[in-house]
Amino acid sequence: MQKIAVIDLGSLKLKTTVFDKTKHEKVGSISILTLLGKELDNNHRILSSSLEMLAGALVETKQYLQENTVDEIKIIGTEALRKAKNKSAAQKAIDKHFPRHEIEIIDQNQEAVLFFTAVSHDFPNETITAMDIGGGSVQIINGKFNTATDKVNIENSNHYKTGTYRLQQQYSPSNEVISDRLDEAAAFIKKEYSNIAHKSSVLVFGSTCMLDFIMASGITVLSDANNKKFVTRKSLENLLGVLVKLPPNKRNCYYPENEYFMYGADFLLMNIIAASKKIGASRIYPTNINSAYAYA
Repeated sequence: MQKIAVIDLGSLKLKTTVFDKTKHEKVGSISILTLLGKELDNNHRILSSSLEMLAGALVETKQYLQENTVDEIKIIGTEALRKAKNKSAAQKAIDKHFPRHEIEIIDQNQEAVLFFTAVSHDFPNETITAMDIGGGSVQIINGKFNTATDKVNIENSNHYKTGTYRLQQQYSPSNEVISDRLDEAAAFIKKEYSNIAHKSSVLVFGSTCMLDFIMASGITVLSDANNKKFVTRKSLENLLGVLVKLPPNKRNCYYPENEYFMYGADFLLMNIIAASKKIGASRIYPTNINSAYAYA
C-alpha cells in the first residue's frame, strides 16, 4: 500500500486525510481546530493565539502520521492563507514539524477544480452543481464527469466569501446567545448568489463531514436509484428553523461528534438553501468528500 497524507490548512481547522494511492481510497483522517481565519477580515493577520493552536495541531498531526506510516505528504492552504499578510508564520510552523515541505496555497479556482474533480466521479455522465463550503470561502461549480473521455468538464464556476466561520464571526460572534442578525446574513448570501445563472436538478455539497452531520441531525434522508443519500430543501429549511432558535453552544445534540461545527451550522444551511433555490435543485446530496480527495 502506498499512502499519501494531505494536510489542509483551512480558516477553521487543520484537516488531515490519508489515502491509499493504489486503490484511491481514504484510509483515515483527523480534524483539529486552529481558527486561522479568526478576525482575519479585520487585520489581515493570523492571530498569535491561532498560530499557537496551529503548532499544537501540527504536533498531533505529526504523531498521527507517524502511527499511519505515510509515504508522501502534501500540504495545502486555502482562504485564510490566501488573505493573511503573515502567512510566512504558518510556513515557519510547518518547517519545524514537517521540514522540507512547502505549503501550496491554492486559489479559489484551483480549490473549485479539485473539489469538483473529487465529487463528480460519484455522478458519472450527469450534469451536477457541486458546492464546496469552507470556513472562509464557498465555491459553486457546474459541470460533468465524462466517462468516455475520463475527463471533468466544468461549464462555470463561481466563488464567494460566504464561508461558515467568516459569517459566524460577522453575524453571530457570541456562542452563548441567539444572534439578531441572521436575517441580515441570509440576505447577504442571497445577494452574493445573485450572479448564478445556471440551473441544475442536482446539488452536491461537501467538505469533510457534511454527510455525517446530515445523518446525525435526524432529518429525513432519501435514497436515489443508485442508493446515494440526498435530502430536500424543505428538510434543510426545517432543520435551520430549529437551529436558529438555539444559541450556537446548545446545538450539539444535532451532531454530537463535533460541537464546534454546530456553531456555524446555521450559516452552512443558509448557503445550501440559497444555492439550491437559485439553481432549482430538487435533490441535494451531502458528501464527506473534500478537495483533498483529488490528490488520492
